[in-house]
Amino acid sequence: MPELTDDEREQYLRIPLEAARRDVGRLAPVVGAGLSVPLGAPTWSGLVGRLCAASGVEQRPGDRPGELFGRFRQSLGVSAYETLVQQWLSTSDQQTSLAHQAIVGANVRHVFTTNLDYALERSFELAGRALRPENVIVGSQPDAERLLRGAARTGPVLVKVHGTLHDPDSWVLEQRAYDEGYLADGRLSKLWGVLELRPLFIGFGFADDDVNESLRSVELTYRRGGYAIMSIAAIRANSPALRRSGIMPIAVLDFAQVPEVIDEIFRCSPLTVERRVEIGTSNRTVIVGATSAAVPADLDDEAEFEVVTAIANAVEVQPYASFLSDEPRRRYGQRGQYFNSLLQWAAAKEEAKVGTLLGTLTRYPDVFLGQLLPRALRQQKPADILTAMYAAADERAREATRNGVLETLDNPADAGYVTLRSLAWFAASVRAHPGMAMPPMTVSVGAPLAATKYPLTRYQVGMLRRDESLCESHPIRPYTLKSRHEIDEIVRLLNEQFGEHGRWRLPTADEWLGLSATTTGRWPWGDADPERGRHAHLRYVAGGAIAAHPLEVGVFPGDRAPVRDLIGNVYEVVLGDLAYGDLSLAGGSWTTSFKDSTTSRFDLISNWTGRFRDNVGLRPLLEPRSGP
Repeated sequence: MPELTDDEREQYLRIPLEAARRDVGRLAPVVGAGLSVPLGAPTWSGLVGRLCAASGVEQRPGDRPGELFGRFRQSLGVSAYETLVQQWLSTSDQQTSLAHQAIVGANVRHVFTTNLDYALERSFELAGRALRPENVIVGSQPDAERLLRGAARTGPVLVKVHGTLHDPDSWVLEQRAYDEGYLADGRLSKLWGVLELRPLFIGFGFADDDVNESLRSVELTYRRGGYAIMSIAAIRANSPALRRSGIMPIAVLDFAQVPEVIDEIFRCSPLTVERRVEIGTSNRTVIVGATSAAVPADLDDEAEFEVVTAIANAVEVQPYASFLSDEPRRRYGQRGQYFNSLLQWAAAKEEAKVGTLLGTLTRYPDVFLGQLLPRALRQQKPADILTAMYAAADERAREATRNGVLETLDNPADAGYVTLRSLAWFAASVRAHPGMAMPPMTVSVGAPLAATKYPLTRYQVGMLRRDESLCESHPIRPYTLKSRHEIDEIVRLLNEQFGEHGRWRLPTADEWLGLSATTTGRWPWGDADPERGRHAHLRYVAGGAIAAHPLEVGVFPGDRAPVRDLIGNVYEVVLGDLAYGDLSLAGGSWTTSFKDSTTSRFDLISNWTGRFRDNVGLRPLLEPRSGP
C-alpha cells in the first residue's frame, strides 16, 4: 500500500481538509460508483465487461462508455439490456457501508449521486432517517430544476442526477442521453449548479478505471472548485485531470479511511445505540447505528453490553483522533478493537457472543469482507473464526470467504504452515478445497499432458468409490494404498467416470521427474533444502516428523510449485520399465529421512516390495484421447 510522503501529507491531506472545513456550509457530497462496490455492485468497467460478454459487442480502444451502452442496447434489444443493467446494479435492501453511514451522519442538506442504484436511499432508511419520496429528485424529471429550487423541505434531499434504476427512461448511460442532458438542453448542467454548492466527490477513482471520464460533468458544469476523496495512487495518476477540473483532492490510503475523512469535514453525528424490550416478554433487541440484533436469552446484561460495545466499535465512522488537531473522535475505542473481542470469545467458545456480533456485521459488507475477512485469514488458526463467519454470511459473503481462503492457500504470502493447515480444514468443511474437486484439478505439465495438482485425496477416491467414510474422514489427506491391486481399480474408475476429459494413467518415471520442470533449482520449490514446516512432510533426522501420518495436501507455504507435494507426504507410484510393467515409488514420504548432506531428489526407489505403511499414494496424468 502506498504511503503519503511528508509533502503529500501537507498538500493532499492537511491543506485540502482545512479548506473543506472552511467550505463545509456549502459542500454537497457527490457519490460515485466506488461507494456501491462494497455492496456488490460492479465497477463501471466491470459492468461494461459483463455487457460486452452478454451482447457480443467488442470493446475497441478509445471507446467511451456512453458509446458502448448505445451499442449494448442495440445488440441485446431494449428489454434484455434494461433487465441486465437493473439486475447487475441492484444492491441489497438490508446492507449499507461505513461510508454511506458517514454521509447519513454528515447532516447535509443535499446529496448528489451519479449512481442509479438505491444504496443511498436504503442507507438513510436503515439508519432510521428514511428520505421522504418528495425529497428524492431524479435528473430526468422535466421539473427537476424547479423541484430543487423549490420551497424548503424537511430533511435531506437526494438528487439522482443520472437517473434511477427502476425507470430506464431516466438513465443517463448512453452518449445520446449524456449529450442531450449536458450539451443540447443543458438541464443536467443546470441541475448541478442550481444551488451554487461546491461538490465533494466520494467514490470516484476507487471504482472507475478512467478518472477523466468520471470528472467529465465537472468540467462541463463546475467553475467554482470542489473536492474529491481519492486514493493517493489515483491522485498521483490523475493530477492533470484534477487540476483541469479545479478539484482539490483529499488523499486516503485505503477505502476504510473514506468515512473518517467525511467525519473530519462534516463532524458526523455520534453513533446511536438503543435497547428495546418487547412488552410482556424478556425479548431484547439492540440497535447500533444502521444494524440491529436480537439478544440471545442466555446473554446477561454484562455480556450484552460487551457485544454492543464491540458492534459499536466496528461500525463507528469517526477516526480515533482528528487528522488536523489530534482531538479524540471515537467513543468506542481504537478502530478494529472488536476483532480482539471476537478472538477471545471464539477461544472461550462463547458462541452466542460471536454469533450476535457477526450477524450484525453482515449488514456492513465493507466491514465483514473488507476488514474482518482479511484479518481472519491472517490468524494463526483461522478455521474457528471463518466457520462462524460462514454461518452468519449471505451467499455473496460466503463466496468471498471461500475465494479468500483459496487465494491464501494458493499464494500464502507470509502465512505459516499452521495457518495454511487451518485454512485447509475450513475449506474442506465447506467442500471448497481444490483437493475435493471432481474430476481432480490438473496442472499442465507440457503439451499434451496434465498432472493432478495434488496426490489423489481420500475425498476424491471416496467419491470415485461412493465410499462416504473416506469422504468424511480426513478428506484432504492423500489417499494411501492398501494393496497394489487398488492402483488399477482407481485408474479404471477415473476413466469410467471422467473419461470425457481424456485418458487417465500413471506417469512414467521420466514423466514424473519432469513434473517440476517449470521451476528452477534442485527441488520443486527451488534450491532451498526442505525445511520442517515450510517445504515438505519428511521424517527428519533432527527435529522429528511434523506428524506421524500423512498431512492435508498443499499446506506448506514454501511449496508454491504448480504441482504440489511432489516431495514428501506420500510416495507416488510411477511406471518403471514399460517392457515389464514394473512399478516404482517416487518423491519420498512422511517416513523418509532427510539429511542436509543428501544430494538426491528422492527421485525413485526401485524394487518396490509391496509393503504398505500408509505412505504410498497416486498422482495420475491426464492425456488427450487419440481416438474413440
